Amino acid sequence: MLSLVLSIAEIKTVSHGIGGIVSLDFGSLLLTDSGETFFRIHGGLILTTTLILAAFVVFVVRKVVIVHRKMPASGKEGLVGEKGVADSDICDSGKVFVRGEYWDAWSDERIVLGEKIVVIRVEGMCLKVKKM
Repeated sequence: MLSLVLSIAEIKTVSHGIGGIVSLDFGSLLLTDSGETFFRIHGGLILTTTLILAAFVVFVVRKVVIVHRKMPASGKEGLVGEKGVADSDICDSGKVFVRGEYWDAWSDERIVLGEKIVVIRVEGMCLKVKKM
């Protein structure tokens, strides 16, 4: 029961699954010296279960860390850093083509038609861009 509670609690905390695995081991070891034959668990089964559970926890934690390090793929946060092409001359404002879409854009520098740009900020439906 403790292993189950700790495993569920680790969803909200940053202990990487160690508490649940250790408590599962210790709880399982209590069953190896049971007086009743049908309550006994073989040590190899405990070791195998622990290794499989540990491998699963390491795999899941690794994947979660990778996902958290990635930049957002959607929304306005996902547009920052994207590259595109100026679809018109941009003095103060103009149009750009980014990710297969046309956007209103503005820049602090003069950008001519066809020049490559990069998005540096998103405000509403308008992109602030600069030359690449």
